[in-house]
Amino acid sequence: FAKAPTYNQLDTVNLRDQGIPSDERSTNVLAASGDLVYGATSGDGCHIFRFDPKAKTVTVLATIPGPNTVLKGFVLDGDVIYAGTMLTKEQVWWLARKNGGARELDDAWLYPIDDGWRTGRLYRITGISGPGPKLEDLGVPVKGQGIHTLAFDPKRRLLYGLTAPAGRFFIYDTASGKTETITFGTTLSAVSNHMVGSVEVVKDLTRFTPGEAEFNLKMISKAMHVMSDGVLYTSGQDGRIIRYDPKVAEPRKRFTAAGWIPSVPGRQNWNSIDEIVERDGILYMGASDGYIFRFDPRTNEIGNVGKPVSSVEVMGMAFSPLDGLLYGINGGADQGVSRFWCLDTSRGTFEIDYPAVKVFNLKPMADVAVTRGGVIVMAETERIANLWALTPGTPKEGEKSGTIPESDPPDTKVP
Repeated sequence: FAKAPTYNQLDTVNLRDQGIPSDERSTNVLAASGDLVYGATSGDGCHIFRFDPKAKTVTVLATIPGPNTVLKGFVLDGDVIYAGTMLTKEQVWWLARKNGGARELDDAWLYPIDDGWRTGRLYRITGISGPGPKLEDLGVPVKGQGIHTLAFDPKRRLLYGLTAPAGRFFIYDTASGKTETITFGTTLSAVSNHMVGSVEVVKDLTRFTPGEAEFNLKMISKAMHVMSDGVLYTSGQDGRIIRYDPKVAEPRKRFTAAGWIPSVPGRQNWNSIDEIVERDGILYMGASDGYIFRFDPRTNEIGNVGKPVSSVEVMGMAFSPLDGLLYGINGGADQGVSRFWCLDTSRGTFEIDYPAVKVFNLKPMADVAVTRGGVIVMAETERIANLWALTPGTPKEGEKSGTIPESDPPDTKVP
């Protein structure tokens, strides 16, 4: 990577010009395949799309009726996409109010998900690289729940998922169409800061967050990763890294806690994993508190690299095939301002805000994907969202990450 070119050209791809209207453009998830990037929008309609960074064109492959959200329920399997829908707390509150609901917004996820809301459904889109993709509705894997996060085991042909709002773990067999859910009995928990006392609830992989039911209800992981041996990693059980081994016969015993997610002292329970990427058998994870850390599945050893910026939430991460660096974005959903960074994993050092990406610091971003040719694609998450493509070129004299050149530098001479 010694002669790798510098990323120095950022192009905006306006989704309105690509035929996707406002309120249907917020994009939470991207996935690269070769030199193409696939993704899904959310809002009044969900558009499953293919993006060609070279041509700067977006092709809509299928449209799912809304209001709906595709958060991290999105995986590629060759020429097939599996996408799952859910409703955000705001979308649930709006639909419930239309039907006479009187709860406050903070308690919206306590409403049962109505079958008529057309959410929580799993879709399969085939032929995604060609001119005639087909959309197939596979139904609702877990009744009364949305699909928050998905991962795919190509050897077993299984989809793993976490639901919203419960954070329930499920397995969908793509061959038989059957779903298995795994729970852990029942427990007593406070489910709202507006309601006194505890109630009996199902004990799921994701537990209710102590003292913060009003804000988060549950810290559901936005990432699930399947290793080559079929072992899956995600988070749950009060802020821990969770290992799931499909070879264990008894369902509940397939789950073991592999360690605590790095956090500031006292915040262990208020943590989940936002992103997982694999390189040379090591998992690089991004925590909801904003920390980037290494995890070795062979030893369970955790190495906390730190936080690139003060922002919480890791919106996306991906390795570049050009320079071997890990690129990512922190901040966006809760804080609304995203910051771009890269990590040299061999040195453990960050660089923040490349000059070419200084303009999107006021935009909330949601995910990052890198093509085979090294183009870094990023997605905005707002009602008039767009895509961004960062491409390499010859570095300018004196150009360095974190340094934003000024067109009219201030006079710093001392009189």
